[in-house]
Amino acid sequence: MTNFVMLFMNFTWVLFPIMIYLIYEVYTENVNKKKSDLVLSFCLLSSLYLILRFGTFDNKYLFVIVFDFVILLFYIKNNIFLALCISIFAVLYFSFSFILLLKYIIYLCLFILLKDRKYYILSTFILNFFWLFILFFIEGIYLENILQYIFYCFSIYFVIIILIKAEKIIEINISYKELMKENQLRESLFKISHEIKNPIAVCKGYLDMFDTNNMSHFERYIPIIKSEIDKTLNLLQDFSACKKVKIECDIIDISFLLEDIMNNFKLMFDNRNIDFSIESIDDEIFINGDYNRLNQVLLNIIKNSIEAIDINKKSYIKIYTELFDKKVKIYIEDNGVGISSHNMSRISEPFYTTKQNGTGLGVLLSMEIIAAHNGSLDYESEEGVGTTAIITLPLYDY
Repeated sequence: MTNFVMLFMNFTWVLFPIMIYLIYEVYTENVNKKKSDLVLSFCLLSSLYLILRFGTFDNKYLFVIVFDFVILLFYIKNNIFLALCISIFAVLYFSFSFILLLKYIIYLCLFILLKDRKYYILSTFILNFFWLFILFFIEGIYLENILQYIFYCFSIYFVIIILIKAEKIIEINISYKELMKENQLRESLFKISHEIKNPIAVCKGYLDMFDTNNMSHFERYIPIIKSEIDKTLNLLQDFSACKKVKIECDIIDISFLLEDIMNNFKLMFDNRNIDFSIESIDDEIFINGDYNRLNQVLLNIIKNSIEAIDINKKSYIKIYTELFDKKVKIYIEDNGVGISSHNMSRISEPFYTTKQNGTGLGVLLSMEIIAAHNGSLDYESEEGVGTTAIITLPLYDY
């Protein structure tokens, strides 16, 4: 067996269980430290067994390096009990070598004195060269064996450093995943607060106009207020799990949906002196979608249009439709202040908003809902002229 093949096989016996440990760390989520240390201990003991059972070395001093590798890692992982057990086993395995016993006693003392792992690794590395110097003069080992020992020593310490760095990368990756989960939770909470404000604002608007002495208000406003409260409850239920938007599809007549929008908000537009109109090119435009979710999107877009209206000029919000290639386009056009090219490029960016009390999630949520319907939501705007939101949805395939 050539030296290269012998070297390759020896490192395979040592590193194979360690690689299993790293793979376990990477692909196991929420693993606690106790369980992780137990797996590492098992892998290190497996490495030691494999190298003792199948390893091939020219001299016994190279075997010592393998014991050092396992002992040092146990010390680095604060497993003093197994480190001492392997140290005693190594001393007995090499016929109670006094020099080896002295080295492992120094390992223990350095571990007690040096709490920083970097200094501990460096100190033991220097100690091994002193130990090699002692062997050279006391036992007269050959220069070729010394070079082999130095090579194995460098290799083992390199593996230790790589293992520590890999564990650090895994810890950073786990922290990153936790941070992403926290961001997703915060984003979901922002979505809840943003979308709950819409139906509450509608309820407040009708309550402000409500006249308890006018019986017609009871008949016209109470059903609308009740409907908005139902939407709020649905939103809370949907976002309680902090998951992606879900839709429940059914056959919907777009004309009916737009007519419902007209009936619900006409009075509010009249009170704000906004000319609101809906034009549909067909009485029956059917899609497969979630009525409440699409209503929610339209509400959000119309609310943004209202907030963009300049109260000092005659304002309008116009909704109209267009059919093409088995799809329907719904245009929501206003003559508000418009959107600058810079803000337009960031319109779908989470948490980006130009409003004082905005969350920057309204457009993003609307896009998610439309995307769940296999459609798209786009914006065209000119600053100082107005904005047009364009919803594209596939028609129902009979």
